[in-house]
Amino acid sequence: MKKILCGTLVVFGILILSKNALTKDRDRIFEYPYIEGEILVRFLSNVQTYDKEVMVQDIGAQTIEKDMIVPNLELIELKDGQSVEEALRYFEQLPGVKYATPNYLVSTQAGIFPPREFPDPDPQPGPGFNDPLFARSYGIRMIDAPKAWTSFTFGNRDIIVAVIDTGVDYNHEDLNLNMWVNANEIPGNGMDDDGNGFIDDIHGWNFVSLNNDPMDDNHHGTHVAGTIGALVNNQLGTIGVSPHVSIMPCKFLGKSGWGSVHNAVQCVTYAVDNGAKVLNNSWGGGGFSEPLLEAIQMAKEAGVLFIAASGNYNQNNDINSNIISNVNSNDDNNLNLSNGGNDNNHQSNIENNLLNSNVNDSNTIINSNSNSNSVVDNNNNNSSKYFLRNQPLKNRIYF
Repeated sequence: MKKILCGTLVVFGILILSKNALTKDRDRIFEYPYIEGEILVRFLSNVQTYDKEVMVQDIGAQTIEKDMIVPNLELIELKDGQSVEEALRYFEQLPGVKYATPNYLVSTQAGIFPPREFPDPDPQPGPGFNDPLFARSYGIRMIDAPKAWTSFTFGNRDIIVAVIDTGVDYNHEDLNLNMWVNANEIPGNGMDDDGNGFIDDIHGWNFVSLNNDPMDDNHHGTHVAGTIGALVNNQLGTIGVSPHVSIMPCKFLGKSGWGSVHNAVQCVTYAVDNGAKVLNNSWGGGGFSEPLLEAIQMAKEAGVLFIAASGNYNQNNDINSNIISNVNSNDDNNLNLSNGGNDNNHQSNIENNLLNSNVNDSNTIINSNSNSNSVVDNNNNNSSKYFLRNQPLKNRIYF
């Protein structure tokens, strides 16, 4: 095993505000970071293709992407020098437009803190596991994962969990056998064998570089993937919550940990279209985004779970409407960085100081509620109430 790294990363959870919140906060829509030179526009369903083209061309813009899970949603590139604010005013007054919005930026990273020591080994880590770091996996012990494994199942590789993130190190020694493989694609022949619009997408897709290599160049996505599905009894590293699972990487966050809502929607589209049943989203920030909200709704209609972190702002999420989200806690108390709320946070997970896989076959400790998503992802896969043993919140979910 390569050098073990310790570090602490605080990450944002994704917060989706209600439409009422947007209306009240309309003047602040441009305070959130967004990509200059492009906007997202959703046209009404009765608008013909020609009429859409006229609307776009009349402002000197052009459509550069329109095949997304949200019907009639288009990414529009503005002409040089045109502001996003001006373009939004133009499209919002057109009768054939449902909405127009900036292409907001979202992120994983809020700061990397000094190295931390590994937690002391658990004197009773559970019988029959030869993974050398498993005894230090505090969170796995606290959620009674070994009891679920021995009483029910290690999971099911027919369940595909899409890690929508910075990519995944699909060659990682503790992950490689659990990586999703597109069986309908012939590797390296330069053709789109399965007709899904992506050439040689063997392990997923990279929407940052627009290619078939979703390799992690940050480390966040690999750590999340390890929390979800690090292999069991392979004498390496530790164990994921569901060590039998298929992990589909979809990279939309770059090396810096930043990415756009448009690319997030593209990842949701790709994952749903290619058979994922759970979407892990350990990222957030930005303003209210109707395209993202509708992508989540469309995924739900397709029978796919969209899982999000609650956020690391130590705030009450009941004040602002929030999609299903997860909170870190130590025993029955929330982390001091984690958002809470009795109504809008639906699961509490013991994921402080979480030790798991990092890029290049290493292991890292991350301290955030971002990785608590990975636990609820695999509650669905393992179908076990034991994962909720220390749930202090009133709204419990049993899959």
